[in-house]
Amino acid sequence: MAIETLACPDCDAEVTMGLPRNSTVRSIAAQPRDEPDDERVKVRENACPNDHRLYVTFEF
Repeated sequence: MAIETLACPDCDAEVTMGLPRNSTVRSIAAQPRDEPDDERVKVRENACPNDHRLYVTFEF
């Protein structure tokens, strides 16, 4: 697992998140996303230090 530093889409605060090695972040959104049909693509929820929810879509 690799630790990535992401930016909150609401306030631009830094958020750290563990993601599988060799994964690629496709998007970071403030609203929930449906799980994609592709089993290589996942959506995970996280929160920034200011308690904004973010949804990270990544491919591995």
